[in-house]
Amino acid sequence: LMEAREYFVRHLSKLDRATVAALVRRMEDAVITTYDVADRAMAARIFAFQNDRGKALTKLETIKSHLMLIVYLRGRSDADKELAVDAIDLQFSKIYETIMRGDMAEDEVLNNYWRARNGYFCEEVVEGVKTQLADAEHPLEWIRTFTRELAASFGFVEKFSADLGEYPVRLRQLNNLSLSYPFLLRAYYLCGLKPGVPSYESLLRLMENLTFRSLIRGGRADIQSRLDPHLKSIKDETSLRVAMEKIVNA
Repeated sequence: LMEAREYFVRHLSKLDRATVAALVRRMEDAVITTYDVADRAMAARIFAFQNDRGKALTKLETIKSHLMLIVYLRGRSDADKELAVDAIDLQFSKIYETIMRGDMAEDEVLNNYWRARNGYFCEEVVEGVKTQLADAEHPLEWIRTFTRELAASFGFVEKFSADLGEYPVRLRQLNNLSLSYPFLLRAYYLCGLKPGVPSYESLLRLMENLTFRSLIRGGRADIQSRLDPHLKSIKDETSLRVAMEKIVNA
């Protein structure tokens, strides 16, 4: 509160009296629109349609709003809707707590998770989420899986960013994690790989090698196109090992 007061004192003191008076009148004349709704799903629907002015939402906020809207539109019963909304709230609470604990670029994590799920050359994440949800046979289950994996991805990035192991440090120094994160995230949420597991350590070494080579040669898009089918082939730890062998032997 003190910082907020100092901010306004500092900036308002630069304005003339007439400008400040005009700002005060604008605030006094502002109207707050209030909607009383029966449940959170309906609140999400209203939010989705009303929040089209002022500061733009982040991609993360836009996606959360759309997920809530889909719950309202396609949930079979009130009980299903409430369970789905609870799941969304729980996972996004984890995400926001992770973001607040560190200096994390949320859109980068979101984009890397989306590439981990769909490949390097997938549709832009917001439009991609809308497209896949529109086609989903069981949209509420899709939402539960998506939010659970997304929260896990934010948690992984937080831990990886602080990992002082040899290969995490090297990958961060190479400063091209957009190449590595899709593989690391997919291996984490699909295969359950964690630091100390041999397959995880092998993947780190491989990604460090590939990142270094890509930076030396240039042409990142070319290496992504070669890695893309291997990324998409990963379903479990066995398929991960097969994918790594094919990349090494290519």
